[in-house]
Amino acid sequence: MHQIAPENSRVCSGIWLISRRGSGILTVCSSASYHVLAGARGGLRGRRTGRIIAFWNDHSIMIRQPVKHKRWQSPAQAKRRLRNRIYQIHHPGGNAMSRISPAPADRLAELAADFEKASKQRGYVPNSWLTLARKPRIFRLVRELRDAVMADAGEIPPALRFMIAEVVSNAAGCRYCTAHNAESTVERGKVADEKLHALWQFQSSPLFTPAERAALGLALAAGGSPPSVTDAHFDELKKHYSEDSIIEIVAVISMFGWMNRWNDTLATQLEDHPLQFAREHLTASGWTPGVHAK
Repeated sequence: MHQIAPENSRVCSGIWLISRRGSGILTVCSSASYHVLAGARGGLRGRRTGRIIAFWNDHSIMIRQPVKHKRWQSPAQAKRRLRNRIYQIHHPGGNAMSRISPAPADRLAELAADFEKASKQRGYVPNSWLTLARKPRIFRLVRELRDAVMADAGEIPPALRFMIAEVVSNAAGCRYCTAHNAESTVERGKVADEKLHALWQFQSSPLFTPAERAALGLALAAGGSPPSVTDAHFDELKKHYSEDSIIEIVAVISMFGWMNRWNDTLATQLEDHPLQFAREHLTASGWTPGVHAK
């Protein structure tokens, strides 16, 4: 039966996200019924068949799996139940997502807005985030750095930023980041499949401009261990880019130095979508998931 979206809501992947109101009343439209969560003096109470809350904070909730509330609960009971459900959702069957287990449920809930943003952009929450969430302040700083380097307006176009990230990650040997950046190069950078497939031969492929070759050449040299950057790399860069632009290029290289080591050290497991994308687009170039898929 057709449903009318509740007031103060928006659709995300077939579910409703309902913002918390000042009164503490939350109305949720699910595929089965309306599920009413009513605040009693600032607390949470819930009943009726609906969908369980996957993420919780003071601003929004995300509705997920069916659940039945058999009785009214105290605010403390309701919140504890929600956190337990969050834990179950993000720890499915005890399958390891990394050499370190994901953050506890309360810390995942604390970062709900960031997970919601990732879900809308990518369709999933990266497993690397779930371990990084163990330290919420570090998580926020890393996310803010990534947004500043990869998303903020600048002189270097997004397509080139993602290609730089792909080349430096591949040079460093991080197969997790290589898979993610290949996916982002095409889906977010709007680079054609043909150009992605030729990225490993950027120095000779006619699909790349001299300016792109200069930036990617620096990424390749910087990603090695030890790095092999020389003054000649910067002489070539300065033919095509301002010094501010070069700083943007180096920022991408440097940020992924951190991400490469995080994910390789922890053996972060690849999510289904980037794993499938990499198998389809990178296998011919010699890519394998290595420790990032079991």
